[in-house]
Amino acid sequence: IVARAVSDALGRELGQPVIVENRPAAGGSVGANFVSKAPPDGTVLGLATVSTMATNPAINPKNPYDPVTGFTPVITLATVPVVLAVNAARLPVNSLEELVARLKRCPVPCTFASAGTGGVGHLDGELFKAVSGTDLVHVPYKGAGPAISDLLAGQVDMMFDNLPSMLPHIQSGALRGIAVMSAQRSPSLPQVPTFTEAGMPALDNTAWMGLVAPPKLPQALHDKL
Repeated sequence: IVARAVSDALGRELGQPVIVENRPAAGGSVGANFVSKAPPDGTVLGLATVSTMATNPAINPKNPYDPVTGFTPVITLATVPVVLAVNAARLPVNSLEELVARLKRCPVPCTFASAGTGGVGHLDGELFKAVSGTDLVHVPYKGAGPAISDLLAGQVDMMFDNLPSMLPHIQSGALRGIAVMSAQRSPSLPQVPTFTEAGMPALDNTAWMGLVAPPKLPQALHDKL
């Protein structure tokens, strides 16, 4: 969503079309590696996230790029909260307290989806397990889109993901928002409490997104972008 919004505005400023090419898998590392290895001529840019720039490189010793030297940072684009949402048909709960209680009663572990192993959604789920004392099975996908689709279809039970991706499905009632990771409630979901309000302050982090280019991008191109 952020990439497409930025591409439209960037295309107007540059006077040429900017095409969004999705390269999912491995929590975004596949796409990030493509950007890192591209020529520094301004024709290839990447959407950087906490997953691609921090968590994946930190936990994967075989990560194919260096987040510090492998890119030219351009600009911060957005800071967005992460939201925990459930498929209400599979987990008919209305609060974090109810969710934890139900997860502890389940005869078999429930499942949580993520956009890929090592990404923010994966690590948030693991942190939730540790803090809540519940048992969950991680189901990684090749991108947030397929993960959310299966969450909507009831193939998995719950998911942590960026609010913009989840918002329309929560607003429509297809998913139920349980809590958001932010200092304050989101104006877009005023009825959904923060994790701190819900009694789990350890789950309090915010996702960010930025624009990066390949390493050694000439200063003139950097300034233009």
